[in-house]
Amino acid sequence: MVGILGIVNVTRDSFSDGGQFLRPAAAIAHAEQLLADGATVVDVGAESTHPDAEDVTAAEEIARLEPVVAALLRRGAEVSVDTTKPDVMAAMAARGVAWLNDVAGFRSAAAVAAAARSTARLCVMFARNDRPRAARTAAGAGDVVAEAGAFFADRIAALEAAGVARSRIVLDPGMGFFLGREAAPSLEMLRRLPELRRFGLPLLVSVSRKSFLGELTGRGASERGAATLAAELFAAQQGVDWIRTHDVRALRDALLVWQQCAPGRPATPQRAPRTQPRPGEAIDRGAVQ
Repeated sequence: MVGILGIVNVTRDSFSDGGQFLRPAAAIAHAEQLLADGATVVDVGAESTHPDAEDVTAAEEIARLEPVVAALLRRGAEVSVDTTKPDVMAAMAARGVAWLNDVAGFRSAAAVAAAARSTARLCVMFARNDRPRAARTAAGAGDVVAEAGAFFADRIAALEAAGVARSRIVLDPGMGFFLGREAAPSLEMLRRLPELRRFGLPLLVSVSRKSFLGELTGRGASERGAATLAAELFAAQQGVDWIRTHDVRALRDALLVWQQCAPGRPATPQRAPRTQPRPGEAIDRGAVQ
């Protein structure tokens, strides 16, 4: 079963839902809904990686994250924090988050040190630019998979040299503006995902509502649900272990049907566990894994 990371943007300017979940109460409620819909992990970010996003200080990022992360941890949720800042990593690791998700791929020595001091799982993302956000760069497809492979080899070596167990590392090949302005590099990466299996590490893909889907379909970010789901199912077919998404319910349902249709499945399918609690009933975390 593919694990699902549900996205919670505690930001003013994320490209698809900026401002909707800036208030802690709204972010917590949204996270609870993602868990009820089938998320395995809630991925909380407090600074947008959109090319035009505002700069957020580490102090502000921690202030935005603190009440949301604390509430989710109290509820027993598995929490990931999406950040590039070592100070934020250290603060959230001290809180007990299960994942640190760095779109800069732990490029800096300070980020590597913060990761090594934690016990969290580390999501190492590849991007062609070295800034902590996406860029509108005309890059073309080139051999983007070879570029990602070289980057991962370098970052794995740096993390292991700092004392990080290899079993803690998850690889994210990046998508959308992180790979280039055009759709070509993202499509090339999706087609060749199995080549990144050579590292023997879990793969995570995040294509949700991204720019390359808009280029292909002509749809705005809020209208890319069908395109997102198609790309996510293709990634699942390529053997990825984790998918990070905005629309957890659609992905969960699609994965369940897709897996039941796979060759060798029993003729009588097993019903999926109910994930939406009745009024007054606590969410069973084990039922949404």
